Amino acid sequence: MTNKTTIFLDMDGVLTDFVGSACVWFNKYDPYQHDPKNSYGKWDLGRLLDIRRDVFDTIWDDYRFWAGMHWAYDGKEILASVLRNFNEQNVYLTTSPGPLPGAFAGKVMWIRENMGAEWVERTIMIKHKWLLARHINCILIDDKPANVIGFRDEGGQALLIRRPWNTDYETSEMTPQILENIPKVVDEYLAKEASGL
Repeated sequence: MTNKTTIFLDMDGVLTDFVGSACVWFNKYDPYQHDPKNSYGKWDLGRLLDIRRDVFDTIWDDYRFWAGMHWAYDGKEILASVLRNFNEQNVYLTTSPGPLPGAFAGKVMWIRENMGAEWVERTIMIKHKWLLARHINCILIDDKPANVIGFRDEGGQALLIRRPWNTDYETSEMTPQILENIPKVVDEYLAKEASGL
């Protein structure tokens, strides 16, 4: 299975630290670290940082924000685990292009700088990741429950990376420890899906 499976690996929030980078950008404390009780399970980072929507949304057209994002604390580990367990030629990055050109350009710059030019050509910029579920024998690895649910609803397999903004943070399937056994996790997930449990 691992040689034929196509992996769609999310970028923002999985490989890159969008939240930490935004906190640095706006000179704010990370709400998930400093106020977890009131932050866990909430996606609206601008509201959590007490930043007006129009101000927070300026990052969408500033390529410097996206190009300067830091790796997630476990991003390199996640990538290494996927590449150890799956054929590298079948691993693709997926990320939303954003509503303005700065995000698109900055993400391309980040990929080129941090992963190499070959990864730019293996990046799919798409907001509606569920469209990729129609590809046979593929798995989405993402941090957003809506992406995972949408992908599964279209018949694809998807695994949720544990992040504090997930509503089911405590029960997300994928943790760095589980990633070391990703082929086993995937096989168990597929068996569970096939049995209808």
